[in-house]
Amino acid sequence: GKEDLFRAVYEQVQKEVSDKVVAEFLRPDPWEALQVGCELWIDSHLDPAVQRIAMLDARAVLGWEVVRDVETRYGAVPLRGVLRRAVRQGIIEPYPLRPLSLIMMGALTEACFYVADAEDRESARNEIHALVTRLLSGLAAPTRG
Repeated sequence: GKEDLFRAVYEQVQKEVSDKVVAEFLRPDPWEALQVGCELWIDSHLDPAVQRIAMLDARAVLGWEVVRDVETRYGAVPLRGVLRRAVRQGIIEPYPLRPLSLIMMGALTEACFYVADAEDRESARNEIHALVTRLLSGLAAPTRG
């Protein structure tokens, strides 16, 4: 039905965003990959079509459980991969990766809403990018700090 069709569209939008971000997560330097990938996740959600489908309609049409499942598959799982590389290379502390990636994805989702709702999106985007950098630095291993 219509809900199944919309879910397919929503998943395709999230997959397209994820594919772009995953390309950045694969950079040789996991620290740079984390920063650039997280910023790109936010920036990708500034596209009006992505906002409409992924941020507004999906929650209303599909409900939070479905949205969370899709965001986890296309956001938190790839994020966990780059976090795992960063841990293995001693760049960040060895935190439990599943909850860390879910917490970070929740923060990135809220960051997308914050920027989208701002009157001055460029200023909001700059604020968020600075905060993402600061939050990531809190994960750094002491030698990285």
